[in-house]
Amino acid sequence: MSLSDLQPSVDRFPTLKAILWCVHPLTTLVLMEFLTRHIDDDDQGEGRMIPVMQRAE
Repeated sequence: MSLSDLQPSVDRFPTLKAILWCVHPLTTLVLMEFLTRHIDDDDQGEGRMIPVMQRAE
């Protein structure tokens, strides 16, 4: 198999398909991150400091 044998297969492979092949996994990971952040909201105090954790004066 030589490089000249590969040229026709490269010419048949669309550029858009190659770009989507690279972008698709990244998009999937970003969407999964956004969904897990939206679903798993573990901030029950809405960002307020818990008085129990403060030092006694």
